[in-house]
Amino acid sequence: MQAINHLNNRLSLICFAITLLIFTFVTYPGATEGTIDPVVWYFNSRPILIAFYIVLLSFCVIIVSRPYLCKIDIYLISRIIICLIPVLYIPDSSSLSAHYPVVILTFMSFIIGSNNQWKDEQLYRYILIICACVWSFQVFRTSMMADVSYSSLEYKSYIRIPIAASNVIAAYLAPISFLVAFGFKCRKLLKYLIFSFICFAIVLTKSRGGVLSLVITYFIYLVVFKYKISIPQTLFFFLLFFSILYFLFDKIPAVKVFLLGFEAEASSYDFSGLSSGRLEIYAHELKRFLTHPLFGNGMIFNDTTSTSGAHNFIIELLVQSGIVGAMTYLIPIILIIKKYLKQGLDEISLGWLLMIICFIIGGLEEVTFFNYSTDFIFWTACGLVYSKKCK
Repeated sequence: MQAINHLNNRLSLICFAITLLIFTFVTYPGATEGTIDPVVWYFNSRPILIAFYIVLLSFCVIIVSRPYLCKIDIYLISRIIICLIPVLYIPDSSSLSAHYPVVILTFMSFIIGSNNQWKDEQLYRYILIICACVWSFQVFRTSMMADVSYSSLEYKSYIRIPIAASNVIAAYLAPISFLVAFGFKCRKLLKYLIFSFICFAIVLTKSRGGVLSLVITYFIYLVVFKYKISIPQTLFFFLLFFSILYFLFDKIPAVKVFLLGFEAEASSYDFSGLSSGRLEIYAHELKRFLTHPLFGNGMIFNDTTSTSGAHNFIIELLVQSGIVGAMTYLIPIILIIKKYLKQGLDEISLGWLLMIICFIIGGLEEVTFFNYSTDFIFWTACGLVYSKKCK
């Protein structure tokens, strides 16, 4: 039995490495609407199909020898069923075949991650950090080859590498940076260089969401885990941070362009403009949710509903699968973090926790969750974290 478990562990690791390798170097022209095709080298094919079948094959081998289903498994299996219910009352299922496999992938990724032993976390950490370095180099190369300057409003449309475009790239790099900062076993100089390189790439993506998720997660680390400061002190530092941000916004044009994007040339600003129209998107998507609040509206993306999603993964959960479906996604995350915190946090464990928190924060204002690469990385990491045994 031990030999079978060891082989399954190696299979999980190989599946993780190969899948990320595919997402790193495989794409096709026009894969991301509204952006320029990648200028860095890539293999022209359909990465999603290849990756899905690799994960499916690995999952089938692993699940055969899995002796039981845990609570997280049951929730995620329930979600697979619940997400099909809207088909019964929503006649348009044109987008289902493209988006429903991600729901299945969530469960399979968790199984692959939880199949491992915690002692393997360094191997998974190395794989993610190597990928982040490659993505950072691809961003740097793309930025250097862009036909417009960094200050141009059109700059972001040029930042496209095989795995994703600007905002989503930053949404991957920011969480992985915490694996470098906490628990990465290497020389300090190398750690600082890698961390700085990844942060520089985040800035090059010109993604304010990526920068903010990085800053907010680090702030959570300082407040909750390092200094454990009081609520009044927390509010003070929040006010101080936003005061500094307002000063930079008012005095430095480059900061203004970075924060406002296409709204930078507007003569006046409101909350909708400052959020790049996200508040209007949230209002529209919440109205969709209220039409079918229990089981949602299904995975429908078209010109009359939503072509790009809600830009907030909780609202998107409510729209897609209603309150019931959202609970089957959110409760597992809460249970995983709760179990993890009970075990005590050393520096190694803290890095993975901050990575998961950063992914969640990034998903609150960007379309990151519910795509193949994000859910694969996030839920494999959640599975790995869940596999850590209580002390």
